[in-house]
Amino acid sequence: MTDRDCGSISRVPGWVIGTLSEQEAQTFAEHLETCPICRAEVERLDAADALAEAVPQVVPPAGLRERVIASIQAEAALFRAAGEGDDQRQPAPVYQRRRPLVFAFVGAALLLAAGALFGAALTAGDRADNDRPAVRTVRGSVTSKGGGPSARAAIVIRDSSARLVLTDVAPPPSGQVYQVWLLRPGVDAIPTGALFAIPRSGDTEVSLPDLRGVESLIVTAETPRGRTTPTLPALFTFRLAG
Repeated sequence: MTDRDCGSISRVPGWVIGTLSEQEAQTFAEHLETCPICRAEVERLDAADALAEAVPQVVPPAGLRERVIASIQAEAALFRAAGEGDDQRQPAPVYQRRRPLVFAFVGAALLLAAGALFGAALTAGDRADNDRPAVRTVRGSVTSKGGGPSARAAIVIRDSSARLVLTDVAPPPSGQVYQVWLLRPGVDAIPTGALFAIPRSGDTEVSLPDLRGVESLIVTAETPRGRTTPTLPALFTFRLAG
């Protein structure tokens, strides 16, 4: 049996950091009693938590606070586009972890950066609304092969930069990767260098090229080096203009 054999493995991070709803937490707690795969993943993240908490706090570098705020804005915009209310994101009082998880990264230097990031996020609330960069979120459609009804896909555009945010999506077929294509009026689909796989959690973020003048964006499953023409139908589709 592999980690992919358990459909609840993607709920482990939310269980550990306390972001599941009360009903989700109750259900997952019962699931943990019979699933060794999810228990092992919880233990792995607990171990990472303990390691991260052992790292002394450092003063965050200049500019980190602004990047954290922008990231929080983008995440909030994505959840609004996906139709999730704030009440669904509240920490559940039942079966939740008592300690917050400080996300652990491989290597001592990255652990220090994670601690600084967490500290900066705690002070982000005093920033005035008119100081925040404008964020536009474009929600995309997902086919059954891309993840089905539970999957969410959005493009978050901030100033001149954009990124693709995917949640609970399916991995590409074996031996393939996802490729991003741009569609401009009167022009064939333009391939980009955005080639990516999907981690076990089903969640990922991908930087996108300049989207000015782009009418639509699609994501298809292609060979590992990508192709010059897309293999249709697209698994993810975004309408950017019109």
